[in-house]
Parts: sequence; C-alpha cells; structure tokens
Amino acid sequence: MLDDKTKEFLFHVYDATWEDIRHSRAQEWRMLEIVSITFIAMVGLSVQEYFRGLSLVTGAAIILLSIFGLGITYRHRNLFSEKMTFIRNIETALGLDKLDILPAEWKKRKQVKIFRVFSTSFFLWMIYVAFIVVASFYLLYIFSGGSLL
Repeated sequence: MLDDKTKEFLFHVYDATWEDIRHSRAQEWRMLEIVSITFIAMVGLSVQEYFRGLSLVTGAAIILLSIFGLGITYRHRNLFSEKMTFIRNIETALGLDKLDILPAEWKKRKQVKIFRVFSTSFFLWMIYVAFIVVASFYLLYIFSGGSLL
C-alpha cells in the first residue's frame, strides 16, 4: 500500500498532467486562430488589385502555418495518448479503479487512438487541410494570371 506522501505526490502529478493536457489543447486552438486570421486577411486583400503581392505572401503563409498547425496537433495528440496512459496508471496506483468511481468506458480503453474520426484533433486537421487546399487554389489562380477584380 502507498504511504500518504506518495499518494500526495501522485495526486499532484495527476493534477499537473491534466493541466498539461488543457494547456496543449489551448495551444492547438490558438494556432488555429492565427491561421484563421491570416486566412481572413488573404481573402480581404485578394479583392484589391494593388495588394496582389501581399496576397501571394499571405497565401503562402497560410500553407506554411497550416502545415505547422497540423504538426502541432499531431504532436499534441501523441502527447495526449501518452498522458492518458500515465493518468490511468496513477489512477490504478491510487486505487481509484477499485473504488468503482471511474466510468466503465475508461476502464475498457487500452489507449487513445491517434487518428479517430470524431475527435477534436481530427476536426482541427480537417480545418488545416481545408485552409491548405483553398490557399493552394488561390495561389494557382493568382500565378495563372487570374484577375482579382
């Protein structure tokens, strides 16, 4: 059985791990905000012919930022998987699984899937992919000599 100091330590680690998960999620949404604002700037600048060069730079920035956002989301999903395994181990060490207070679904899951269709991470990935596709078509349109007006 664990002594009180060990239990207290595990509780603090447990709490810090959940806080790290919340912080990672906040970073993912902040990155999406940055890309979204850049996307809005591209759309706004594209209606004015004299901002054409800046529109090209903005379109390229959206593609690069979206790729970076995809990477951040992927890394944080992996981190989430690792942290959830750690959290489950702490719950077991503290005896929470024996108290029968954890949801049955938590006990059944062996690990977090990296690519799960209805996860928040997948939603973010799809938004980034959409930004990349639209910005790519926009750049192709500009480079092919399309008129902005």
